[in-house]
Amino acid sequence: MIKHLLPFILFAVLSGKLHAQKQNVTRTAYSVDENSIIKDSTGRQITKIEFYEAVVSGNYQFKPVKDKHGNIVEYLLVRCDKKDNNTKINFQSSTLCAPNNGLYVGQLAPDFSGKDMSDTTTYDLNYYKGRKIVVLCFWFASCPPCIKEVPKLNDLQKRYKDRADVVFIAPTFEFAENVDSFLIAHPFNYAILPEAYEAIKNYRAMSYPLNIIIGFDGRIAYVSAGGLDGIEYLLDRKIKDLLGITKDLGPLHPESGTKRD
Repeated sequence: MIKHLLPFILFAVLSGKLHAQKQNVTRTAYSVDENSIIKDSTGRQITKIEFYEAVVSGNYQFKPVKDKHGNIVEYLLVRCDKKDNNTKINFQSSTLCAPNNGLYVGQLAPDFSGKDMSDTTTYDLNYYKGRKIVVLCFWFASCPPCIKEVPKLNDLQKRYKDRADVVFIAPTFEFAENVDSFLIAHPFNYAILPEAYEAIKNYRAMSYPLNIIIGFDGRIAYVSAGGLDGIEYLLDRKIKDLLGITKDLGPLHPESGTKRD
């Protein structure tokens, strides 16, 4: 692979926000946690439970609200599906609601194919249709919320690692050498696809981390962009729904029995 012919990605960290530039496209990383202020379109601050119920439905997204200095001061929850009506929360409908550039639940997932770190195993979405649920995480090595999610996603992957009907894949634009360096400090149990430009282009990944679940029917069943506190529980809930699992599988983080910080 002739790497000097591939586009390079330059990174700059400014005011706590990370930007990655590639072909004049800005990629951003941000995170919502327990300290974040989240409001609906009327300005009412919503509860954490309301927020998670809205996001896990797949019909809503959150977007950052910045002050004049470019700092994120709060998040606005917006409705991406105009057909859905929530009587408890007032949402602002917007075609620009999702930082993942229009991916939505029920959409036929874009095709992608890529090789893993060994450069020998190919992961092809067309092969998995009807065979496996596909759990995707788009990430990169210098993304703070991506790094924060990795241990949580590892626990999620461990829960389903012995099942033949679920596969966990992590596309990134990083070179394999950069991924190797990253994995020394941050082991990541997903199948990592380095230089996954096709997947990144097809899924319009510009806000990170970008987590997606694709069902057996090849359609998107869950999508969220930007770091979410408790993302592993949202993903776990959707995976269990798709697999038809109703029994209690025990704590997601067995070593503590509680949610990771």
